[in-house]
Amino acid sequence: MNKKQVFFPGLNALRFFAALFVMVTHLELFKYLNSYPNCWANPVILSFGSIGVDLFFVLSGFLITYLLLVEKDTMGKISLKQFYIRRILRIWPLYFFIVLLTFFVIPLFPSFPFSQGVRANYFEKLALYIFMLPNVALAFFPGITYATMSWSVGVEEQFYLFWPFLIKFSKKLVFVMLGIVVFFSALKLLMFLLIHANLVKDFTKWKDLIVMTRIECMALGGLGAYILFYKKHRWLNIIYSPASQWICFLGVIPATYVLTWLGIDDIQHWVYSLLFLGIILNVASNQKVIINLETPLLNRLGKISYGIYMYQYFSIVISILIVKQLVPADNMLLFNIIYYGMSFIITVSISRLSYSLLESRFIKMKSKFSSVLSGDLAK
Repeated sequence: MNKKQVFFPGLNALRFFAALFVMVTHLELFKYLNSYPNCWANPVILSFGSIGVDLFFVLSGFLITYLLLVEKDTMGKISLKQFYIRRILRIWPLYFFIVLLTFFVIPLFPSFPFSQGVRANYFEKLALYIFMLPNVALAFFPGITYATMSWSVGVEEQFYLFWPFLIKFSKKLVFVMLGIVVFFSALKLLMFLLIHANLVKDFTKWKDLIVMTRIECMALGGLGAYILFYKKHRWLNIIYSPASQWICFLGVIPATYVLTWLGIDDIQHWVYSLLFLGIILNVASNQKVIINLETPLLNRLGKISYGIYMYQYFSIVISILIVKQLVPADNMLLFNIIYYGMSFIITVSISRLSYSLLESRFIKMKSKFSSVLSGDLAK
């Protein structure tokens, strides 16, 4: 039986840019931690991490929902077993490889830079990471430098636990999706108001956990998939308009400054998610998109974006240690050129190697459990 194939142009490029945004924040963070002049406190640079992660979340919600809708329409049902096997094959190998490095290899080298966070509450954090709850570990215990970024992987995995059930069994799917967006948005708005009104105390850890739970961002991506799959032209015509495209592509940076100035940067991901949804729908399905991101180079970088996201701390630490020995501290222009360039090259090299030797072996297995081929499997 010929399997249905789904391929959206430009999504690999967006994955790469999402990972790159996160990396820029971390590059400036490590300059700050090493007492070098830096831009880490700049609202845009500081928000790049959140921007990149939110883009990942909306992308995930969009693509997963669209593929499930295609499977349901083509096969007449959704295989939950096959869905979870596909997610395991794509997410778990690299995730648990990072867990292995962080919890079992790095402790063997006590002098390894920025490794102190591994030792504090070691067994509690290890258990949470094993059970795919790194976001809970990050909220309630000291962070682990080389595994910190995996909090978003945990949030996605938690989203996947219930989302396919909704797609499979919901009779009024659009209302369910809207209800999830409204519920989680209202929860965060209530939390924001209670904190700023000083009505709750000692709430920091729970607040961090709630902010990290971006279910509404992924649900918005799901709404976008619903609009595209069922060809809701009334909405698509608005999203595809040149004015909407310019607002979505150029609106992120101004929004960051405005939200920071208003003191509501904790809920800025709502705005980002709406802008990113517009970008995703235009890049993936609008033949008149104002920016074409479907290029061979961006495709190749997007394929390894999971590795770029997960390995970047290792690369950045290695790079800054080397550059500190090579470049005088008073020559920051040369320092930044070598530091950024070396970090990017090392990260991409490690990610490419990881993709070839580890990830691709499991990705190829996904086709055995797929009624609908997506991404590079569909080419």
